[in-house]
Amino acid sequence: SAGGCGSGKVTNGTASGNNFGVWIYMSIQTTGGHGSFDHNIVDGSDGSGAKGYWTVVYDPAPTDPISYNVVHDICSAFGGSFTLAHDNLIYNFGASLGPASIDCTQTGAESIHEHAIRSNNDADVYNNAIHDTEAEVIMVNPNAMPSHPVSHVYNNVLWHNGGYSGVPVTAIQTGDNAPNTSGSIEIYNNTIDCDSDGGWGSCIHFQNSINSVSVQNEHHIMVPGAPLAGIALNNPPFNSGSGSGTAGSLTYDASNDLYETQAQATAAGYTNSQTYVFSPTTNSSPTVGMGTNSTSLCNSDMPYLCSDTSYGVAQNGGTLTAPAMAQVGRPPSAAWNAGAYQFAGGGAAPNPPTNLSATVQ
Repeated sequence: SAGGCGSGKVTNGTASGNNFGVWIYMSIQTTGGHGSFDHNIVDGSDGSGAKGYWTVVYDPAPTDPISYNVVHDICSAFGGSFTLAHDNLIYNFGASLGPASIDCTQTGAESIHEHAIRSNNDADVYNNAIHDTEAEVIMVNPNAMPSHPVSHVYNNVLWHNGGYSGVPVTAIQTGDNAPNTSGSIEIYNNTIDCDSDGGWGSCIHFQNSINSVSVQNEHHIMVPGAPLAGIALNNPPFNSGSGSGTAGSLTYDASNDLYETQAQATAAGYTNSQTYVFSPTTNSSPTVGMGTNSTSLCNSDMPYLCSDTSYGVAQNGGTLTAPAMAQVGRPPSAAWNAGAYQFAGGGAAPNPPTNLSATVQ
């Protein structure tokens, strides 16, 4: 069942009354995995354009899948012990709500730990679109659970997310809940803008040591001076130093990823003003054909990897539409694109033939 602790409208940085807030789906506890939180619209505004309801959607420790939700204009979205979060659109929460919003930070009066998608366990997180959020964007804690031994993060589009109180945040992060994470994670085909808010330090951060890491087919748009590839890890070639963990084994090939500054991305046609942000526009866009073919991984662990991102779910009034964009299948044998998108025109155009001759008849 779902539990709640009341509700209150927030005004000028403080909650009315006794700092009541809205907690949705807080006390779901299922041992057999028979529940879910899906096809919901959670809108923290009051319909007038004003923002600032002190709302946490899903916390502290539910275990059920999260899918096909639109969540916006609140303090925090999904946290708990779930192992599956996919096809969600999450945006506009935390201090980014504006000057009339409440202080949602951990150091604020309300003491809310802000996160878009945060699991205390291994988790599969894919096909989500997340933007203009504060603090943790995607956080998982790989610990080789017997029922879920490997975490998978793929096909996500993450942009214009920033830190609270000027602290940079990371798009994908592991190891928040333990000194070491004994499990493994595979990170494939994400499009991450780590620069447009001017505050991100790295796109992916392995906070503590971990058993194994695989990073392939990524498209990262980074601030100048960011860590190599926007990845904070102590293994070569990154060697990020203090504050980052070490992987027991690392699968990584920079030639299959695209790393750009904002200026380079804009010059190549990747912008956050596109209908589908930072997507390729032609079959000669740099991400097209750059990735490695990973068809062999489209198994029970990453069953949706062989199609590109769904871009979450779209909202039109009270109606949800999934997928939010027409998905394109990735080719079974040819090179894939880097990033979350597979260009609809297929791979890069072939080179023109040479040394041809013609016979007039």
